[in-house]
Amino acid sequence: MGIVEAERLSRLEGRVEELSKRMDDLKSDISALRNEIITTRNELNTRIDSLRSEMNNRMNGLDKKLDNRFLWILGVQITTWITIILAILFR
Repeated sequence: MGIVEAERLSRLEGRVEELSKRMDDLKSDISALRNEIITTRNELNTRIDSLRSEMNNRMNGLDKKLDNRFLWILGVQITTWITIILAILFR
């Protein structure tokens, strides 16, 4: 092997080491990004579950209010019908 070939081989080995270090850095960056994505996904899932629970509670409250108002309307209608029927019968 000549001096020129040895220098080329040395340069190539240096470049291979640089590329290897860059690849390791990229792997580390990708791993960090993956962990951030997982953390963010978990936080979002927690928030979504919290909002879903809050909405369910609100909907249950609205259902109770609607049921209560429906019963009141039904009671008023029945009372009105009875009053009208009695007025017609005892006229």
